[in-house]
Amino acid sequence: MDSYAEYLVKRQPTAADMTKKALILVGGGAVTVIFLLLTIFYMPLLLFVACAAGYGTWWLFTNQYIEYEYLLTNGELDIDKIIGKRKRVRLLTVPVSAFTEFGKEEDGVTIPEDVTAVLAAGEGMETYAADFQDDSMGAVRLIFSPNEKMLDTMKPYLRASVRR
Repeated sequence: MDSYAEYLVKRQPTAADMTKKALILVGGGAVTVIFLLLTIFYMPLLLFVACAAGYGTWWLFTNQYIEYEYLLTNGELDIDKIIGKRKRVRLLTVPVSAFTEFGKEEDGVTIPEDVTAVLAAGEGMETYAADFQDDSMGAVRLIFSPNEKMLDTMKPYLRASVRR
């Protein structure tokens, strides 16, 4: 029987993200207004530049919206990063049976330097950590925020030594 679970996590903006958004709006808005004023007084060709600056500001601002999609199909976990609801980047694909460690992530736990960390968790949500070996990345620690349905779907595919 096939198993399937899907979950979408929206990353909550941090203070740094809010600062970036504010700087993008102020800077992009100022550039757009300056080129619009120059268009009125000097060259109508600058109207194109003003429109391009406005579009660039909108594009940079919406790129700050990030979501993570977890997709579990027959024991294989795919995690995608969705940027601005228009671009999808595959972060990793791993069989759940490859997890050597799995459990709730605790605050203050440090990640060793020789381990590649993949952070795909929502802010303020309960996070889980999974350790596994990957051919291209080596030792990997995945930090993510699955819901109960995702955890229940993963459980039969976990190794007996890892299952808790």
